[in-house]
Amino acid sequence: MTYDRRYDTLLADCRKIESRSNRDAVDEIIDSARINANDTVRDEKLPLADWDRFFTATLASILSEGGHNHHVVAFFTKRGITF
Repeated sequence: MTYDRRYDTLLADCRKIESRSNRDAVDEIIDSARINANDTVRDEKLPLADWDRFFTATLASILSEGGHNHHVVAFFTKRGITF
């Protein structure tokens, strides 16, 4: 699907993280954002084209809550996810 290219790319990059704890933390954030984007698009009956916008916004929101180590934050900021 074209709407989830960022998701696919982030997952592929996540799998390359050497540290298991950092990889798990990044994967958890990605998965939470995926679930939220899926639920939002479904519940609000939005077009799939809006999925990436909600996915990206959720990533930024999760990161803005703080509590993530600098390696996890750097993973996302290097890929254009800012908060």
